[in-house]
Amino acid sequence: MWLLKEKFDSLLNFLRKLFFVPIDIVYAFFLFVFIFFWMLSRKKYPLTNSNSLLFLDTSYSLKQIYDRELEYALSARDCDGLFDRVWSIHPLVGADQNIDIDESMQFTSISDMHKFVEVSVSNVSKESYFACTNFLRSQFGFFKYIYDLIGEGEVRAIRVGDPIYLGLVGVWVSYIAGCPFIIRINGNYDLLYETTKLPAFPRLIRSIYLEKKIIDWVLPKADLIITPSDDNRDYVLGKGVDPENVKVVGYGSLLNPLHYEDPALRKGVRDELGVGGRPLVASVTRLEPSKKVEQILQALVHIAEIKPEIVCVIAGDGSLKMNLLEKAEEKGLRSNLILVGNKSQTWLGSLLADSDVLVFPLAGRALVEAALSGTPIVACDTEWHHELIDANKSGVLVEVDNPKAMAKSVIDLLDDREKAMYLAENLRQKVLSDFVTKDLIRLERSFVSNLLDRSKTIENG
Repeated sequence: MWLLKEKFDSLLNFLRKLFFVPIDIVYAFFLFVFIFFWMLSRKKYPLTNSNSLLFLDTSYSLKQIYDRELEYALSARDCDGLFDRVWSIHPLVGADQNIDIDESMQFTSISDMHKFVEVSVSNVSKESYFACTNFLRSQFGFFKYIYDLIGEGEVRAIRVGDPIYLGLVGVWVSYIAGCPFIIRINGNYDLLYETTKLPAFPRLIRSIYLEKKIIDWVLPKADLIITPSDDNRDYVLGKGVDPENVKVVGYGSLLNPLHYEDPALRKGVRDELGVGGRPLVASVTRLEPSKKVEQILQALVHIAEIKPEIVCVIAGDGSLKMNLLEKAEEKGLRSNLILVGNKSQTWLGSLLADSDVLVFPLAGRALVEAALSGTPIVACDTEWHHELIDANKSGVLVEVDNPKAMAKSVIDLLDDREKAMYLAENLRQKVLSDFVTKDLIRLERSFVSNLLDRSKTIENG
């Protein structure tokens, strides 16, 4: 029976490729042309007097935000009360993750003044007969919804979370609505391409060359670019952006307040994981090539030679999960490696505080969260890591792509707990001093407020 089913499935897949894929491509081409010219034909509106923000981001669906306890970042989207109405839109729900929503467009009221809109593109990530067409149809609904908001005077400014797809949308909205265009850059895309040899949106763009051209075109058109580090700022300036339009606001503006709590009150993960008193090394990262997560496993091989009782816990999910588990099995380290998937901020806070050493080949916001845990850190010596960690004073920095050096540093910190705690406390105090959430939020508000004032002045002549 199973053989017949397998043959039938093979036949369906063959027919799909033979007939439906070409039809889908033709349909999608004409739909793309229609959407393109529809967008070009939209009339411009004068700058509105409203105080509304259009916030476009593809990082998390609403369910993921609540599951991971990221509501603080959601509530902060009004920029410390600068905007009295916020329209948050996730236009690519289901494109890269196994997420679905009940409707093609789902509307949720976060509050009376904040609406969260999710646009489903689940079909694009599945073996759909008309994946491309369905994707473009979903995006046309997304564009039309935005245009209607603009026509109703509900867009005073637009902010996007990436300079590629959402960056293109931001340029269009800024032109049609006559409003300021803000981008928050949370990474160095050139470094991403160099590391992974893959585009940032492989299911969408599928070309590093095209993504680079889009970034080079979009970034100089932004009125304000906010970066979390000097390294990211240098990356943006390298694209020919006016330095006056680039501002640094640290990751502290996006941190859950629980990470600032006393680490001693956050412990308890060891019992849940069954680790007991064994040495515990941990990391919080996406299981993707861009994070060089394989280096953690390579370091674990060397650590286990000296400390066979070691346990390594990695929190996060991604495309390399099965690969990591298979390699751990091959190395005889399956019992030493625990992959826990995505977790809430409460759980992660406990993991960070309850570990003996934290390791980070490449990290962003997670590095600041780890720095607040009171646990010593071993990180690769990259520009952003170097900004936060003073080598051998508040942490240990090792050469990139050198798992032996990472392993040695971890072992040293496990053996010398006095040094480990000295480094950890120095780093925690630095972050508590330099990454004050309220101060950073106010700083970001001042940058955005100045931009709005300038744009209004220009509009008034």
